[in-house]
Amino acid sequence: MTGYEDFETRLEQALRRYGDRALVPFDADLIAERAMGAPSSRPAWRALLVPALLLALLMAATAGIITLTQPAPTPEPSPPAPEGLLGNPAGQGHATAVLGDGRVLVIHGSWTGMGQSVHSTAEIWNPASGTSTAVAGEMTTDRLQASAVTLQDGRVLVVGGFGGPYAYASSAVAAAELWDPATGRFSPTGDLTQARVNHLLSLLPDGRVLVTGGAGPEGVIAETEIYDPATGRFSATGSLLTPRAAGHSATVLGDGRVLVAGGRSTDGAALTTAETWDPRSATVQPAGDLAFARADHTATLLPDGRVLLVGGYTGTGYQTDGTGSRQNVINPDPDFVGQFVAEAEIWDSSAGFEAAGTLTTGRTGHSATALDDGRVAIIGGVTGLEQEGGIYLETLDSVEIWDAATEAFRGGQDLTEPRAEHSAIAMADGSVLILGGGSVLEELTSVVVWRDQPNSDD
Repeated sequence: MTGYEDFETRLEQALRRYGDRALVPFDADLIAERAMGAPSSRPAWRALLVPALLLALLMAATAGIITLTQPAPTPEPSPPAPEGLLGNPAGQGHATAVLGDGRVLVIHGSWTGMGQSVHSTAEIWNPASGTSTAVAGEMTTDRLQASAVTLQDGRVLVVGGFGGPYAYASSAVAAAELWDPATGRFSPTGDLTQARVNHLLSLLPDGRVLVTGGAGPEGVIAETEIYDPATGRFSATGSLLTPRAAGHSATVLGDGRVLVAGGRSTDGAALTTAETWDPRSATVQPAGDLAFARADHTATLLPDGRVLLVGGYTGTGYQTDGTGSRQNVINPDPDFVGQFVAEAEIWDSSAGFEAAGTLTTGRTGHSATALDDGRVAIIGGVTGLEQEGGIYLETLDSVEIWDAATEAFRGGQDLTEPRAEHSAIAMADGSVLILGGGSVLEELTSVVVWRDQPNSDD
């Protein structure tokens, strides 16, 4: 093999091995001539300085004197969470808590009807495998519609709920318990200072848990209380400015305060009031008024510290003629359809509440999940529908996406089946894990994964 051919072979091998990173502007013929010892009429130091360095690098690499490494490949996105079935239906009475390893504790409460006992079960959903496993130990208290939150040490606090045999506030329980992922079992902890249902739990930055709102045997509860994991006890910590029986939101802000907004008053009317609870002083302050009364809405903390409130219901109730995704409403209020709030608002600590776009479909019983790019996915729920001479309650399969840049909604990929009162959890790959839900009296066991793919007509 001649020197020229040997050089060509080595250069070809290097280019094949290192690809475009070995390609820079140079005079290949001139390099070959100099490698063979041929004379040149051009000043070598100008023409060959950079090419010679390149040639030396390539020849050293092909000879094994030095090693050039490829940059680490871009990791593939994490695989999507598998879908599957829960062991028990998860309807309006269920609660979920995300564990430190990404699994989800699902707490169910089943109740067969008036005068019947309540029975509670729990299971673990594993998003990595798409499987559900029943929790080995039984809950210490049977309850329906409890609240649950994951503590900073990984345990799950389960609080209150209906104890039966009637789904009234008079049957609310004060008992609380802890589930420990290390043992897989429940154990009792301190009781609430007041038995309550339809309350909310907020995990504070210091690890304690704030309990707000709800009702109990004595009526609507204005008093708040704090659970301290260090002592395992609840203690009273003042009162809200406005008693909230149900349907309010409680959002932990970046500075540790909690924004409590909307909900229902003692007479069942939807509220416009909002207030902030400060953990440093255990006091509340007015936080402005909502433009629209709303209960059973969603409130989402945005990356910039503001809070987005979406949907809700302003009416006092309704009755339907059966089950299914569309049900005829019996003796509907004349404004029944309009009582499902479509308008969204943003709360800012300096400006109060301001308009933030309008849903295509007003809804309640939906979920609102912050996506990794700052947008918010509004998924499912129920709405009022006037069609074919009748008034209907319809469970939705539609999804709308709120964009902070435009403060407007656009359509997202529809669900595969209608559902409301479900749990929705943001996943690391940008998808949303949706567990349970359903329509009135029809509870789902299905677990699905939703991804943002705009509908073709949007």
